[in-house]
Amino acid sequence: MVAKLRFIRTFTGFSGPIVSIVLHFVVTLCYIKRWDKATAVTVFPLWFWAILGILIVTIAWFCVRNKFGILIAAVWTVTALVGADEIPGLLHTIQGKQLIKAHPQTHEGKQVLRVATINCRDRRPEALLEAKPYAPDIVFIQESPTGVELNKIAKEFYGKDGRSAGGWKCGIIARGELKLIKNSTKPRFTHATLTLPDGRSIDLVSVHLKHAITRWDLWDRDCWKTHYENRKVRRNEIVEILTHVSKTHGGRQVIFGGDFNAPASDAVYSILRHHFLDSYRAAGSGWGNTFYNRLPLLRIDQLWATPQLEPLNARAFPTRNTDHRLLVCDYKLN
Repeated sequence: MVAKLRFIRTFTGFSGPIVSIVLHFVVTLCYIKRWDKATAVTVFPLWFWAILGILIVTIAWFCVRNKFGILIAAVWTVTALVGADEIPGLLHTIQGKQLIKAHPQTHEGKQVLRVATINCRDRRPEALLEAKPYAPDIVFIQESPTGVELNKIAKEFYGKDGRSAGGWKCGIIARGELKLIKNSTKPRFTHATLTLPDGRSIDLVSVHLKHAITRWDLWDRDCWKTHYENRKVRRNEIVEILTHVSKTHGGRQVIFGGDFNAPASDAVYSILRHHFLDSYRAAGSGWGNTFYNRLPLLRIDQLWATPQLEPLNARAFPTRNTDHRLLVCDYKLN
């Protein structure tokens, strides 16, 4: 019995680092290539796999003091620091970048536009009202209250200048002249044009893509297939929405955002990067993940904008009346 236990301990001690380094190779390759068929891997945050890899070599270390395991743990740590989506926001915080609650009306002599996005979960008006203390000029809403309720809330936010577009699935409220272009239920998005006080117009697109798959039983082949199909649907939705916007925006600047139901590492965002800038990644601070509100592990609520709209800062704030965090971003109008 003692000999058997000694064998198991020795085997674990030497095989653990090998398993961990193979896992590192596979995971890193999946994140670099972003294959659709590897969606079941990349749906997890990169740091999740780093923790798992380090845990494996830690167990092996307690079995056999194999120094190779220390090197592998270091490799996992560096990989997580370089590749994890949460790192840019934390670095911006260390550098002193911060979104303040008070709305900065101007920056370097240019007008600042504050935009927020919130999933109201079951169309709760109370969730949308949580954006009011941050004084946003525009709010994108998913699982939106009805159009009638949106109009009332727009007046509560902005007085007689408040306007709304859409409702029920996706919606937008804003200060100023807001013209609805399209309110779609499949795919779910609301597209409107906002005319600013200086006469300029920008296009606003609030989106709510197909619900994510939460299956984690990676040993089941059907799990991989389900994740694969789920990503394909979301990609097709983005293509359909962008095709519509490209035909109708008339050269205006665009802010595109909402609930993408996909982590920041997902390949569906590669389409957006051709036209838009991820506002949080460019200028966000703090822990940017927005879902689940109490334990935010994934950044599925995002704001993207065309390059002429310069993101100054962005931050995700906890909420009380929904399971998503509120994302707020300031843009300088160049």
